[in-house]
Amino acid sequence: MSVKLEWTADWSVGVEEIDSQHRDCLDHMNKLSAVAESGSDHAEFMMLFEDVMKHAETHFSDEERLLAETSFPKLEQHREEHARILDSFKSMRRDIEGAAEHSEKWVSIAGAVIESMINHLVKWDMEYRWFLLDNDLLEEVAAD
Repeated sequence: MSVKLEWTADWSVGVEEIDSQHRDCLDHMNKLSAVAESGSDHAEFMMLFEDVMKHAETHFSDEERLLAETSFPKLEQHREEHARILDSFKSMRRDIEGAAEHSEKWVSIAGAVIESMINHLVKWDMEYRWFLLDNDLLEEVAAD
């Protein structure tokens, strides 16, 4: 049985635009996981996976803009991590295309998506949260 991810304030970076996107991402991942577990049809699983991927692309672009605007010193490493995640999603998409019928592969893919995104949030995004706080930039960014 899939576990439903719930937003926690501990995951907040303090910028509502980004936090809102993170909450939306959790919703998308919860839907993907539920469909993977339910054995729904291939088209629905693929559509939800594409939604997660598009959301991640938009979110990463917005996040990189924020990091550039605040002169975040690890921007390039953060960009590289975003590219690594998106590359892994592209590989997963090929796996989904090759598994037209419901399989445990879908559950595995949904789990890998969730793990990638949550690990990114907890490790990488918290770094810039602390950067914003330590440099008194949070109020400035939040006001934009």
